[in-house]
Amino acid sequence: MTGQPVTYVIDGARIHTLDDVFSVVGEAVRGEGGYFALGYAETARQLEQRLAQCHPTNREKVRADLERALREDGPTAFDWVVGTFEFRDVRLDLR
Repeated sequence: MTGQPVTYVIDGARIHTLDDVFSVVGEAVRGEGGYFALGYAETARQLEQRLAQCHPTNREKVRADLERALREDGPTAFDWVVGTFEFRDVRLDLR
């Protein structure tokens, strides 16, 4: 880490739907074809994938996290992303 702030400029003219937000932000951060979907539905989808691939000793925790997400409780994929940015000392200015 350089300790310097990183700025992503998002073209709001390309945003017309929630999926557009995930695509435009994903492309800014991940490159062409990038996609961010961060609500409970995406959180549950991500946890289902984790559950299918995780080590057997981690399945109970992942299953519990999935059950919480299906109840729309607990952290979302958005929270994971924000936490990652905070951990790396990246400033988010979401307006």
